Amino acid sequence: MNTIKIFFLIAFCTLVSIRCKREEFTSVPVSADPLASLLGSWTIKNVTQKDEGAEIKNSPYVTMNLTSLFPYTQYKLTLTGGTTATTGTYTAVPGSAPQIIRFNTGTWQVDDPKNPKKITFINGTDKMEMQIGSYPTSLNKGFKLKQTKIDVVTNKPAVSYEYEFVKQ
Repeated sequence: MNTIKIFFLIAFCTLVSIRCKREEFTSVPVSADPLASLLGSWTIKNVTQKDEGAEIKNSPYVTMNLTSLFPYTQYKLTLTGGTTATTGTYTAVPGSAPQIIRFNTGTWQVDDPKNPKKITFINGTDKMEMQIGSYPTSLNKGFKLKQTKIDVVTNKPAVSYEYEFVKQ
């Protein structure tokens, strides 16, 4: 009986050692310059609204897709480069979509040229800040902007909107 067990053990080890081979993986793609990848003309693909307090209240309505409720896909945003690495100009054409950026033209700037987390849209002395959720890479062809509305009474986030843009 021991001879049979030893035979099967040797056969199993031989099969495992023959079947195992080293796998070659391709390298992870290097993301392009984040600011350069943001430049160009963009349209909205998807808009999601999130009730920031709904999870605490155990509400089943935490997020809602607003893309089909309003003509958000008509919204166009063009970002062009500027004189410095962190600034540029923009043009927003809402069409029939709700106004996302309060003003249609102006300048933009980011907080960090290598790893931008916030973008500020500026028109004169008026500023509007949004979070950059993602920016275009070789794997992800779009970018996301997030706008959070603060409750003036509690000074806590009430509602947030995530806008997913795709290149025109």
